[in-house]
Amino acid sequence: MGIGTEVATTVQDKFYQQVIEYSVEPTILHSNHEIIYINNAGAKFIGAEKESIIGTPITNTLSETDKPKIKARIAKVIKTNEPAKLIEQEIIKADGTVVEIQLSCHPIMYSGQVVIQTVFRDITSRKNTEKSNARLLEEINEITTPVVPILEGISVLPLVGSIDRDRGERLLED
Repeated sequence: MGIGTEVATTVQDKFYQQVIEYSVEPTILHSNHEIIYINNAGAKFIGAEKESIIGTPITNTLSETDKPKIKARIAKVIKTNEPAKLIEQEIIKADGTVVEIQLSCHPIMYSGQVVIQTVFRDITSRKNTEKSNARLLEEINEITTPVVPILEGISVLPLVGSIDRDRGERLLED
């Protein structure tokens, strides 16, 4: 690689860093399973200084059971040079808090080599809302589908609303 190419790569790398540095989405660059760059949003989200994160394994924030799955995912991205599908994953922040994130991995050129760019967002609030909604729906279904026993082996089922597949299955279970 000639001097002109090195300068161009350095200028492109600096431009890229400026672009992702100001992104509100936490972004990490990693190579050989080691973090080589993290933006401010990523460091703030993880809850540690950038300097203490850079150089650490990308799997540091994962539970032991998730590490092989993520390593295989990274290997596939490197092998195919194709972005990985968006997934949901739990990670462990610096303070030990477990949070749910949605993440994407893309191979990119950085400093003359292919590295993985991982962008993620916190979905803990959305997941908690989904769990709460599921509990509420279960309670609503219990209230609106009462089984009233009349005689031994005979019950009446006054229905409020319509019967969808989930509600029908619950009725058959009871």
